[in-house]
Amino acid sequence: MIRRMILAISCSILALLCLGCGQTFQLQSLDIAPQNTILGAVGSVQQLTVTGTYKDLKTQSVPATYPDTRVEDVTKRVAYSLQSPGGSVFAPANALAVNSGLVKVMDAACTWTATTDGTTTTYTTTPYILTASLDGVQGTSFISVASSVGCDSPAVGSTSPVMVNVPDQYRKYLQ
Repeated sequence: MIRRMILAISCSILALLCLGCGQTFQLQSLDIAPQNTILGAVGSVQQLTVTGTYKDLKTQSVPATYPDTRVEDVTKRVAYSLQSPGGSVFAPANALAVNSGLVKVMDAACTWTATTDGTTTTYTTTPYILTASLDGVQGTSFISVASSVGCDSPAVGSTSPVMVNVPDQYRKYLQ
């Protein structure tokens, strides 16, 4: 009887100690791929992938024993929001929809403008800003659209210069 009690107490203490030994991962960053997307006609779609990077918060006496970071596809777990660019481009708020990382052109929009110096045409986009959020961490992607008639967007394979016009706080996301 005493042996069983000692064994039960020992097993309980061991179980409590093991609970404290596990890794505790916390989300550190969200990365969205592709970072910059260009969509054309109404009905066009682009599947985005959101990857979360987690870091182990517990210090370890033998660092090589367990990895201290973990990467996971969180595309279906994040909350998405779209910010319409406004300004001089034609980009209605309802022209795009996003669901589980799938972005779809729902209506006519044009985030592009073209300027020429007589010999070279430069295309500038003022894209929609897509934000993915999970556990207080955010990732950002840019979506340019050319779904309206007469939109001055670069042709596929064009070598014309392209500029991206985003607010300063988003410049760090441009690649």
